[in-house]
Amino acid sequence: MSEATAEPLTPPIEPVHAEVRAMHDALDRGDHQLARTMATTLATSEDASLRAAGEAMVARFQRDPWIDVVFVGTALLMLFLAVHYLGHRE
Repeated sequence: MSEATAEPLTPPIEPVHAEVRAMHDALDRGDHQLARTMATTLATSEDASLRAAGEAMVARFQRDPWIDVVFVGTALLMLFLAVHYLGHRE
């Protein structure tokens, strides 16, 4: 096989917008408030690629409903155990 017909091993790298890079840099630094603010701004952008990146980041910041279920279940279990323990003390 000649080198001219060989497929490239890596796909071409698409350039990343400066706004998207800044949003990811803020997230990497741990500045979640700034990253969340930038994501909501990008989610309302006219550019489709910027809007998609913003919406993807906004989705990452959504609360997981299972965490709430586990939290409430744990609180109820602790309450039950406390009432059971205090009710059976003599």
